[in-house]
Amino acid sequence: MGRSIGIDMKGVAFAYNLMFFCGALLCFPALAFWPVVSKKRRKTFFHRLGVLPLPREATTVFGHRRPVWIHALSVGEVLAAEPLVQALRRRFAGVRLVLSVSTLSGHQIADARFRGLVEGIFYFPFDLLFSVKRAVAQVNPRLVVIIETDVWPNFLWELKARNIPCILANARISPRSFSRYRRFTGFVHPVFSALTRVCVQSAQDVERFRKLGVCPERITVAGNLKFDRQPVPGGRGAGPLQTAASMLAGKRVLLAGSTHEGEEPMLMKVCLRLKNRFPDLFLIVVPRNPARASAVRRDFGDLGAAAVLLSELSGSSPSAPMDALVIDAMGMLNDLYAVCCVAFVGGSLVPCGGHNPLEAAALSKPILFGPDMSDFSDITRLLLDANAAIQVRNAEELHDALLGLCSEPDQADAMGTRAYGVLGSNRGAVGKTLDSMAPFLEPKDLP
Repeated sequence: MGRSIGIDMKGVAFAYNLMFFCGALLCFPALAFWPVVSKKRRKTFFHRLGVLPLPREATTVFGHRRPVWIHALSVGEVLAAEPLVQALRRRFAGVRLVLSVSTLSGHQIADARFRGLVEGIFYFPFDLLFSVKRAVAQVNPRLVVIIETDVWPNFLWELKARNIPCILANARISPRSFSRYRRFTGFVHPVFSALTRVCVQSAQDVERFRKLGVCPERITVAGNLKFDRQPVPGGRGAGPLQTAASMLAGKRVLLAGSTHEGEEPMLMKVCLRLKNRFPDLFLIVVPRNPARASAVRRDFGDLGAAAVLLSELSGSSPSAPMDALVIDAMGMLNDLYAVCCVAFVGGSLVPCGGHNPLEAAALSKPILFGPDMSDFSDITRLLLDANAAIQVRNAEELHDALLGLCSEPDQADAMGTRAYGVLGSNRGAVGKTLDSMAPFLEPKDLP
């Protein structure tokens, strides 16, 4: 590799940064206002800009070995990285690990899941030259592992210039993203060609990455890390759910996980209809953004449903009967899946691409989801082919599917067992990914 960058890459980098600079100038008033009006952005903006120092434990200072830098964009990628980090700790005990995230929610989950597993957690820099150069120089990693496809040109080019290998793990490109990338092949090829290795989820992804500039010999079909993740019982939700235990006792619980705006009223209307036949039916809703929880509770009230926020259960359950519990905290899905009878995957009844159904499969739960599971298309196909999940097109079909599962609990249990079987038969991505990383991590290579 060396420190020099090819002429084509230099030209593309110049054009990219020129466009970035011009865009920043045009949007400067909005960018300057952005961290002021948004609490979430205010907590991350200056860290990512590079004007605040990285945590000392994440940097390579005198006496510290150069770390492996793992980057996970947000909550989904952080959770996908969990089995890989655990396996890295076991197989390469002497390697320092640091983790970066791009979002506040991702940092919160990482802080809960990875303390003790990694030496430092910090925010990934914006793809500005000075931000990237400062972060890479301070961390000075011996290897970078990016989870899924959070690929940024300046970051990759800086790694290449410093002769730092970079592996894209759990990588996939959807047909929609691939079509978009193909329109800009002259720009995309110098970006993706800077990757040292790519561990893809499926054989279809091999050809897509090859056409985007990755040499075929650098691509490995490793599978999906999400299949290797084990549920963690007794997590952050254990205490609050103990408070809610009396409210949930004897209930037939439908858990709607990672829901988006527009889905919760549909779910509540379906449950209210079914309560005429199943009075013990109870809805737990976990909005993808916990800040929406109060608005969701108000929507339920407008429908005539009695709902309570989890944070309102201060030591005792409500005395009046409740129809729904709305979760206004992060990091609780594993514990919630453990208490439900049926799991609905949010972000799928509205066009948001869906969310990961394997968290429910890991606990042998029957799974429902809407028509848009485009972000998890391969997993969706495996579950549907195994009759381990039901896909519905609208609220009416959701009503019918839930009616069937509530009426036939043995069939629902069998569906959950098949879902767990799909999970078990597709594990192994962690081992294959570690094999791709091993040449950069063997003891003889340790600085």
